[in-house]
Amino acid sequence: MNWIDKVSQNHSIEFIMLTLFLALLGLMRQNEFVRLGLFLRAFTNSSLISQQVREEKAFNRIAIPLVILVVSVLSFFFAKTLHHFNYFSDWSFLSLFFSLSVLIIAVTALRSTIYFGLSVLFKLNYIHRAHTFHWLLNNFILALIILALNILYTFGPNMIDNTLIITGLIMIVVLYLIRSFRLFSLFLAEARIPLLYNVLYLCALEFLPPTLVVMVVWRAGLG
Repeated sequence: MNWIDKVSQNHSIEFIMLTLFLALLGLMRQNEFVRLGLFLRAFTNSSLISQQVREEKAFNRIAIPLVILVVSVLSFFFAKTLHHFNYFSDWSFLSLFFSLSVLIIAVTALRSTIYFGLSVLFKLNYIHRAHTFHWLLNNFILALIILALNILYTFGPNMIDNTLIITGLIMIVVLYLIRSFRLFSLFLAEARIPLLYNVLYLCALEFLPPTLVVMVVWRAGLG
C-alpha cells in the first residue's frame, strides 16, 4: 500500500512537529483542566462567555499557549495546503511553515493593536476583552479540528488528501463567520454601535485582512 510507504518516508519533521503540538495540548489539559473546560464550554454557553470576560484572569493564564498552538497548527495546515496545490513548491515545508507563522502573527498583532487603540479611544475596554476572548475561543476550537486533519493528511492514505484539505478550508470559513457574527451581535448589544459602522467594521477589520493575505500569498505563489 502506497500510503504505508508515505508514512514511513520523509515525515520525521512533520512527526516531531505534530508530537510537539499534541504535547502542548496535553500540558494545557493537565495543568489547566478546569479553566480549559470552562473555556471550551463557553463556545455554546453565552453566560460563561460573559463571566470569563469580566473575570479576565480566568483565561489569561492559558492565553499564551493557546496562541502558540493556534498559530502553529494553522501554519502547518496552510503550508500543507499550499504544497498540495503546488504553490511555493520550491520552498521547503519548514521554510513555508515559519514564513506563514510570521505572517499570521504579524496580521494578528496589527489587528490587536488597532482594536486596543479603538478601545482606549472610545472607552470600550470590555469590548476589547470580549473580542480577544472570542478570537481565542473560536480559533482554539478550529485548531483542534485542524490538528486532527493535519495528522490524517500527513499520515493517512493519499486518496483522502483532497477531502481533508477541502474540509479544513470549509471549517476555517465556518468558524470565521461564526466569530464575526458573534462580534457583530456583541457590538450592537453592548457597545450600541450603529448598524452602518458595525458593517464597516466587519468589512475593514474582519473580512479585508484575510482577503488581502490570501491574494498576496496566491500572487506570490504564482510568481
